[in-house]
Amino acid sequence: MNVGAAGQPNQTHFTEPSPSQAPSRPGGRPAWMMALLAVTLAMVFFFPNLDRWLLHDYAIAANMPETSRAAFEAGRLEDPWHTPRSTTHGLVTWRLIPVVPLHFLQAPHWVLIGLAWAGVPALVFYCARRGAPRAGTMPRLAVALAAATSASALVSIGWLTYMDAWWVLGLCVVVLSPSDFSRLTAALVVSFMDERFIIGLPLALLARHLFPPRENEAPESLAKLLLPAWGVAPYLLLRAAAWHWDLNQDAARFISERKLSDWFHPEALAAGLWQGCRALWLPALIALLWRARGRPMNAGLAAAAAGTYLAGCSVADDFSRNTGMLLPVVIVVAIDAINRRDVLVIRATMLAAVANLLLPAWHQIGVNRHPVFPVWRVLSGLDEHRRNIVVNGGVLFAEMHIEKGNPQGAIRYLNEAHAMSPKDERVIRLGKIAAERSGLRGLAAYYAAQSRTANP
Repeated sequence: MNVGAAGQPNQTHFTEPSPSQAPSRPGGRPAWMMALLAVTLAMVFFFPNLDRWLLHDYAIAANMPETSRAAFEAGRLEDPWHTPRSTTHGLVTWRLIPVVPLHFLQAPHWVLIGLAWAGVPALVFYCARRGAPRAGTMPRLAVALAAATSASALVSIGWLTYMDAWWVLGLCVVVLSPSDFSRLTAALVVSFMDERFIIGLPLALLARHLFPPRENEAPESLAKLLLPAWGVAPYLLLRAAAWHWDLNQDAARFISERKLSDWFHPEALAAGLWQGCRALWLPALIALLWRARGRPMNAGLAAAAAGTYLAGCSVADDFSRNTGMLLPVVIVVAIDAINRRDVLVIRATMLAAVANLLLPAWHQIGVNRHPVFPVWRVLSGLDEHRRNIVVNGGVLFAEMHIEKGNPQGAIRYLNEAHAMSPKDERVIRLGKIAAERSGLRGLAAYYAAQSRTANP
């Protein structure tokens, strides 16, 4: 605060507008309607890659993020106690929920896929419901869109069996819920869904301390604030016991062997961070660092968010997915601005939410980008997209198998690529090489005949 000429303090933080200045009328549409609209818009502008989903039975499916985890989780659903070794999915070994309960319920694989999708409307609905119920429609829709267009939601929409929306919802419950039971239950359950929940928990607790729910009539005690920490204790004890008895330590070994040079790529890290919330980072930074001058802990929250993101990236290359740990901060800052009726931040949030629908989106995995497209682009030329994926991907992975001395591993890729494009010379040439080196004389003769036909 500054002191005016009359010796009275001048408020420099948030503006309390008159009713005529308020950006929207109180009340507004119900939360479920906001969530439905936000999820629908997200699906239109960031549609799942159906061309890849339709290839789930092909060899190439094991190498695409949209489908590879689904095949891996299908095996875990059959036998969750013997997780197959995988350099890509080894970290999921101790993610026992929901795989173990569904295993005992003998649920089919599609239930696991559907459950991952259900996390998106659940996350968006919760954020819309907690997003200042007395606010108008547009500010609450902006909060819903912040969740629906986040990297966490887009992953669960487009990548089969990824539970990102659920563990991010768990962090949002820790930050926003007035119920101690809900916060404790979220920590107990979601800690077994993804380790990122535990990595992001300290940041969530700091965000709650700085932006407590409006239902709290008195400051929250430290014991009550830290209640979710008891919820993650069973998971931590289980992992400690597994470490002590050297039980299924693939994930731990993967992390311990990871070097700084394996993941510290500043440009890729920046791209992954941007993809987390894209335009919605701007109003969050305005609220945290500019409109809240005189509140140095807000700058500490921003620094803690950056540290949490880097900690997540040091464990896994899913850079844009790791920003899910930061999404509750963006949500709670937007809700706080609505509650304070900070017109600048509210309007910036609404504009950023619309901009998010128009800005290009992609999943940042290490230095690689996997783009997300609108529905009209995905559905146009669907068969051509599938053919290109099977043929070009088949050639790529077949070459890798042949170079590594595993020609048998190349056969299926090439046979499927040949079925899609019978006259592709690359496929025919590699098919002949792989068949000869595998001792498959009949197949080698077939590809030799195809080569003569293609080059008379």
